[in-house]
Amino acid sequence: SQLFAEPAGSSTVRCELRPEFASADTGMRRELGEWLQHRVKTLVGVSAEVEVGLPDSIERTLVGKARRVIDQRPKG
Repeated sequence: SQLFAEPAGSSTVRCELRPEFASADTGMRRELGEWLQHRVKTLVGVSAEVEVGLPDSIERTLVGKARRVIDQRPKG
């Protein structure tokens, strides 16, 4: 999964399905995202948008590891 730190203090968590669940339709992924959004808020205490993508939809490094945190806040 990835965490995007965005301007104005908002955050987005991107995660991807395991390959055996690749056939999940958009509605199922949206429902899972809503459930995960609630879990993040409950367990971590932070509101974040959650996007659930298809398997292998998250950018990886040359050694196959996902980039975990992407800071999109303005520099300075």
